[in-house]
Amino acid sequence: MHPAIGLYKPKSYYETLFNNFISNLKDSLTEKQFRIRLKTIIDELHCGHTEVTYSKAFNKAIKPMKLNFLPYYLVAVDNKLYSVMAVNPKRIVLLSKVQKC
Repeated sequence: MHPAIGLYKPKSYYETLFNNFISNLKDSLTEKQFRIRLKTIIDELHCGHTEVTYSKAFNKAIKPMKLNFLPYYLVAVDNKLYSVMAVNPKRIVLLSKVQKC
């Protein structure tokens, strides 16, 4: 289900949220800093299909780096953390059931 205005919170809540976000952008930010701030706002939409991703230039810059990522996709629900799937660089494998951490 995709979010609709007024489904989770009233339209005025989202207008205030985004207006405050925009008005607080006074300094120049790195792409990473901007993405982190934007991600906190986008999470308020409660839509699993909406994501803030890296730019092509950022992806290209970090590709040769050896970064250690957690090999699981985690979701927080009701103050509990769940592992939804294992992430493999060559393929994504869905777990047979959600495992409680």
